[in-house]
Amino acid sequence: DAPAAAAAAGGDTAGDSADALGRGTAGGDAKHKYDQTITLPKTAFPMRANAAVREARIQANCFAGLYEWQLARTTKAAATAGSTQPPLFVLHDGPPFANGPPHMGHALNKTLKDMVCRWHMLLGDRVSHIPGWDCHGLPIELKALEAVRARDKKTKKHAQKEVTHPDAAAATAAAAAAAPSQPAAGSASSTSSAAAVRALARSFASEAIQVQKAAFKRWGVLADWDTPYLTMAPAYEARQLQLFFRMFKKGYIYRGFKPVFWSPSSHTALAEAELEYQDHTSPSLFAAFPLTVPPSSAMHSALAAAGIDPAAQPVSAAIWTTTPWTLPANQAVAVHPEFVYCVVKGTTVHQQQQLLVVAESNLPSLVGSLFVSEPTVLAKVTGAQLAELTYRSPLNPDIDRPIFLAQYVTGDTGTGLVHTAPAHGQDDHELCVKNKMPIQYNLVDANGRFNAAAGQHLQGLEVLKEGNPAVLKMLGEKGAVLAQSTVAHRYPYDWRTHKPIILRATEQWFADLSQIRTVASQALESVQMIPTASRARMQAMLRSRMEWCISRQRAW
Repeated sequence: DAPAAAAAAGGDTAGDSADALGRGTAGGDAKHKYDQTITLPKTAFPMRANAAVREARIQANCFAGLYEWQLARTTKAAATAGSTQPPLFVLHDGPPFANGPPHMGHALNKTLKDMVCRWHMLLGDRVSHIPGWDCHGLPIELKALEAVRARDKKTKKHAQKEVTHPDAAAATAAAAAAAPSQPAAGSASSTSSAAAVRALARSFASEAIQVQKAAFKRWGVLADWDTPYLTMAPAYEARQLQLFFRMFKKGYIYRGFKPVFWSPSSHTALAEAELEYQDHTSPSLFAAFPLTVPPSSAMHSALAAAGIDPAAQPVSAAIWTTTPWTLPANQAVAVHPEFVYCVVKGTTVHQQQQLLVVAESNLPSLVGSLFVSEPTVLAKVTGAQLAELTYRSPLNPDIDRPIFLAQYVTGDTGTGLVHTAPAHGQDDHELCVKNKMPIQYNLVDANGRFNAAAGQHLQGLEVLKEGNPAVLKMLGEKGAVLAQSTVAHRYPYDWRTHKPIILRATEQWFADLSQIRTVASQALESVQMIPTASRARMQAMLRSRMEWCISRQRAW
């Protein structure tokens, strides 16, 4: 404010203002009429950033050689303490994937880490930051194949443009017919060998590393960029193999045929850490499994006391599932040994009248979902007594199936009788192994489709899409559907493709964590974790995981 400044200096504000304004009116330069009425700070900084020149100067003056200098320096504090060098702060860098150019996630990650390193450097510490890159995994493999397909598409399009004359087209076709057939690079045939895929992925990862490294250095990140660690480096892979061999010799590594998290979209097994949970809608099915009630069983006595002859009035187990596609692989039904189970009669949602067995604790929640109204309780037995019976699946009516006791059966969802398919459930598999029952059905292939063993009505159907309705139709034709709807819940998805996964029995390699987790948990106690809640989360993970699926069905 020029008038205020003049008044503060004891000058004539009116006169000064008039003079400043008058220069533009009394023959002054009208273009600069008001420039003297505004007081602005003066600076030597240019109006334009001129980044092309100035950024290179900042890189040379502020970043170049800084890492090497601080790592080799000595300080007065260190000399006073009798040490030749100050303390060393080591940042163990969790590496980014080498699968493309850097993005905002990289910027946030590297900036936060660099703030920590520079703070320790300002405190007088030496900083060791060896950057690294995770060079393996499905994201890199898919990116590499995607780049090759894009290149081949562009080449094909260019070749089609060149062949415009009919004679030229005929000549090209004749030449192609005479030449030996060679698959196009990046096609399914040319990239089917593991060696070809690995060469593509290694080349792609190498290019991505150079692009990312250039960006990180340009951002001024304090690190040893000349000697990073790469998971595809031969020396790194050799150390991994040495550690793997030590684990193998100690019996930590084994091969097993059991259900694993399987991604049909990635065609590979996944570890639990590779899952993300999303909102998902699944079919909700109540189905009837006819029971066989021998005269010597407690169930027969309870029915007789109620005046019911099971030979004349069949009794069925009511089961509930959100994965109807697993019913063709059913091998058992699980019940809780301490639950009370009721034989009830009522009208189901599908207007059926039959005797059904459900857990007493689950009855209230079944009104509306399974029964139209509250059913009549006719008899009661315990879960242990129910396990004396057998049943037959409507989809495999010629085979008697057992009822197993299991502590994991809950009394708040479903019917208290759990359909058990050891090929498609971890609890199911462990229960069947405990009762010496092997996996008898493996009906789903690597694409998530029913295979030939599932029968002609199901073969080729994708289990999570048309497979579910097909199974429901087959059960409906058998008169086994008691009620049907949909349920919204959280469901595991592949964290890379963001598509739903299934549990599928395959032969995989596993790491036995039961022998490692105690030592790992004890080691965790000596680690300072920020925030502290991270410790509890990791401890819970160590306690809950007995094994880790370490094999993958991919080339990279």
